[in-house]
Amino acid sequence: MFCDMIAANTEWVVDDMQYKAVVFDFDGTLFDTAPNELKTLAGLVEQATGIYPPQEKLNETFGMTGPAGMRHLGCSEEQMEWVWPRWYEASVRALETTPMFEGMRETILQLCERRIRMGIVTSRNIGGVQTGLRAQRLEGCFEQIVCQEDTERHKPYPDPLLECAKRLELLPDQVLYVGDSHVDMICAKDAGAYCGLALWGTREPDMDCDHRFAKPADILKLF
Repeated sequence: MFCDMIAANTEWVVDDMQYKAVVFDFDGTLFDTAPNELKTLAGLVEQATGIYPPQEKLNETFGMTGPAGMRHLGCSEEQMEWVWPRWYEASVRALETTPMFEGMRETILQLCERRIRMGIVTSRNIGGVQTGLRAQRLEGCFEQIVCQEDTERHKPYPDPLLECAKRLELLPDQVLYVGDSHVDMICAKDAGAYCGLALWGTREPDMDCDHRFAKPADILKLF
C-alpha cells in the first residue's frame, strides 16, 4: 500500500517548524461518521428505553465515549449492556464503507509524503479506527493511535492527547490537534497543545481555537 511504503522507507521529519506532529480526531474530522452513528444509536436506545432521543441530545453525544453517550441518552446500566454490543458491531461494520470527508484522504497522503508525523486521538475503540483506516488504505500513515481503552480519563480531559505526545516523544506544545468539537479544543488547550478546528465537521464554527481549517488541504499550509 502506498502510504505503508512511505512509512516503511522514511525517517519522520523533525526540524525547526513550530509543529512536530499533527494529531487528528477520528469522528467528524477524518471520517463522516455522524449520520450513520447517531441514527443507529438512536434506534437502539429507543428499543432499550422506549423513547427516541431528541436530535439535540444525540448531537451532544458526538465525541463522547460509547458508555458516556448512552448514559447521556438516559440508558440504565442494564440497558447499556444490551445497546453497547449491538451499537459497536454496527459501528465497526459501517466503517468499512463510511467515507472520509472530501479531500481528507489526499491531505493525509500529502502529509505522509512530506514525512510529517501523524497520530490519532479518539474516544472511539481501536476496532473501528482500524477498520476505517484499512478500508481507506491509510494504516501506515499514523505513527500513534490513542483510543478509548488507552486512558482512564477521556476528552475533554487532556489525558489522551498527553499520552499521544508521550508516545511520539514530543512536548505537547509541539503538537497540533485537529478536531471538530468543543471537547477536542478543550482537550488540546488543557494539554498545552495547539488546536485546529475542522470546519467541515463542526457544528460550532465560532468556538475558540488556534487555527480554523475550511477544508482539509488548508492544514498543509502549516507544513
